[in-house]
Amino acid sequence: MQETIGNRRSYSVSGSCKLEEQRYSHHHYSGVTGRMRTSSLGSGGWDCDWGSVRLQYHHYSPPCGRGGDRLWEGELGRTWSKGNRRHHSTEEEEEDEEEEEDRTLWTSAEMRRFIFSRTHTPGSDAPSSLGSTPSHRQGGHRQLGADTLRLRAGLFCVFPYLDVRSLLRAAEVCSDWRFVARHPAVWTHLRLENSRVSAEFLITLSQWCTQTQSVILHNLKPRSRRANEAREDYHRNTRGSVEVGLEALLRSAGGSLLHLSVSQCPHILTDRTLWLASCYCRNLQTLTYRSSSDPVGQEVLWALGAGCRNISSLQVAPTHPCQQPTRFGDRCLQTIGRCWPHLLSLSVGGASCRTQGLVDVVRSCAHLQVLELERVTDLGLQAATELCKAGLSDLQTLILVHTPVSGQAILHFHNMCDNIRSIVVDVSASDYFEEPDTQEAQHLFGEILSTLNVLQKRPGLSDVLQVKVEGLC
Repeated sequence: MQETIGNRRSYSVSGSCKLEEQRYSHHHYSGVTGRMRTSSLGSGGWDCDWGSVRLQYHHYSPPCGRGGDRLWEGELGRTWSKGNRRHHSTEEEEEDEEEEEDRTLWTSAEMRRFIFSRTHTPGSDAPSSLGSTPSHRQGGHRQLGADTLRLRAGLFCVFPYLDVRSLLRAAEVCSDWRFVARHPAVWTHLRLENSRVSAEFLITLSQWCTQTQSVILHNLKPRSRRANEAREDYHRNTRGSVEVGLEALLRSAGGSLLHLSVSQCPHILTDRTLWLASCYCRNLQTLTYRSSSDPVGQEVLWALGAGCRNISSLQVAPTHPCQQPTRFGDRCLQTIGRCWPHLLSLSVGGASCRTQGLVDVVRSCAHLQVLELERVTDLGLQAATELCKAGLSDLQTLILVHTPVSGQAILHFHNMCDNIRSIVVDVSASDYFEEPDTQEAQHLFGEILSTLNVLQKRPGLSDVLQVKVEGLC
C-alpha cells in the first residue's frame, strides 16, 4: 500500500545565509502507511549504549585513490566488539546484553516530550526563508531583526558538526534553533552507528535529508527480543525491518547522495539495500556494503550496475564469519568488471573468489589504483603472475587481509607494478593452517613471518611493505 506523505519543502543556504523557497513533489514510500510523524528516540525509535560508544556526525569527504572503505578505517574500523557479534552470541549473553542496553535508553517522559514538541509546537516545520518566523508563516513572512539573522547564521556554522542525538535535542530549545536543526543544509552528512534504530526513525530523518551527500550506517541493531519470542521468530520478524525507513531516506536524498556505506547491520538490512540505491541514488560515487548474513549476490550487483554507473570505489567483501560463504564468488567478480570498468578502488574477498575471477575483474578494471583482497583462499606466485599479466599497471596500494600470501608473490607484485606505493599484509596463523594452535603450525607460521620480516628489510621494500600479525604486538 502506498500513501502520500504530505507536502514538504527543501532549502539551500547561500553564502549570505539567504534561503530560497523551493517546493518538491509528493513522496510515495512503499510499505509506509499513514501520516508522517516523528518517532521516539527510545524503544521503537533510536537508542544507543551511551556509556561505551560515541555517535559521530561531521563533515566527511572520502579520500580518493587510497582504498575506499579501508581509508575510512579510522571512522568505521574493523574491530568486533561484543555488540558486533550479537547474532553469533549465546541466548544467555544476548539476554544479559539486552538488559544492560535497556537501562541506558531514554526515559518515557523524554520520549513523550520529544514527540509532543514535534507534533504540537506551532510552526515546528522549517519555515520557507531565513527571514521568516514560524508563528507568522500563514499570515505572511515577517522579516526578522539583524540579531536573529546573525544567530541563525552562527548556528548554521556549528550544527553540521553535531551528532544526531544533539541535533534532535537542539531542535527543542527554541524556534530559531529548531529552524536550523531541521534544515536540510545541516543534514548533508548522516552517520548512525552502534545504535538501535527503527524504520519510523529513519522515515522521520528523511524529512531533513533532501540534500544529504553521504550516509554511513554501521553496526545498527534491531529492536530487543521480546520475552516470549523465540530466537528464530525474532530473526524472521526483524529481517529487513529497517529497509522501509532506508528506502524513505534514499528516496529523499535522491541524486544528491554520493557516498553510501552500510556495514555490519545483519538481518535488519539485506542486499536489497543496493537495489534501493540503484533506484533512487544514481549519482553514487563510493559504495560500501559489508554483511555477514546477506552478502551481495550477482543479481543485485547487476541491478546496481544498471542504475549507478558512476561508482569509482566499491567495497563489497563479505564480513567474516559469513553465513552464506558461497554467495559472493567468481560470477560476482565478472559482473563487477562488466558494470564498472573505470573502478579506481575495489575491495572483494571470500572463500569462493578464485584466481580466474580475480583475473577477470583485474583485466576489465584496467585503471585500478587500490585493490583489497580479504580472506581469499590462496595468493601464491602463480596467482600473482596471472594477476599482473592481466592488469594492475596503475596499482598503487595492495591490501591483503587474512589472505595467505607467499614471499615470492609479494616480490612479484613489487617488481611488476611500477606505481606500487604500499603493500599491506594482515595475517594470522589461522589463515595458513586449519589447526593453528598445534606446535607444528606455530613453527611453520614462525618461518613465514621470518620471510616477511626479511622482505621488509629488503632495499626498495622497506618503505612499501607493512606486515600486521594478529595476536602479536
